[in-house]
Amino acid sequence: VAQVRVADGERVLGQVVRRQRRLVRVRRRAVGSVGVVHGPVLLEQFGLAVAGVVRAYVESTFELARKGDEGYLNYLTVIAQMNSTPAGGVLGLENTPFDEVVQLFIDLLRRASPGSTDPDLYWFYHMLSGAITLSWARTGRIDSLSSGQCRSTDFDAIADHMVSVFSHGLDRR
Repeated sequence: VAQVRVADGERVLGQVVRRQRRLVRVRRRAVGSVGVVHGPVLLEQFGLAVAGVVRAYVESTFELARKGDEGYLNYLTVIAQMNSTPAGGVLGLENTPFDEVVQLFIDLLRRASPGSTDPDLYWFYHMLSGAITLSWARTGRIDSLSSGQCRSTDFDAIADHMVSVFSHGLDRR
């Protein structure tokens, strides 16, 4: 019985790792393209808008949620729960495969909002991350609060509102 449980656990862990890689790849491509599309010369001459950086990150974050099957959506719910777990609460997850992309995102925000301090940028990400993972959890809470006017499964609306709200967060500090 113990061997079966270990084998099942390894199989599940393998699926989780593969899905993390997929999400990391999509996010890296989207966030990395912001710098490529604007190019280093254009970035220096014209700057970079916080809204563009946030849109690239948020859209890529919800791209797979929009296209994913129920298994992928359940995976996002697990990630949402992990995001709410204290550091060190899950053995081996002190750092995640997402950290590299998060640092790239913060680097782009730093360039787009040169007046923001590093603590401002990390708090900004902390709050954005919470909003993303609450949305991934698909709790149905907003469905109930809005009497059905909003759906926790409407990832298009979630992404649009998230970009709108968070794009102005650093600009107003």
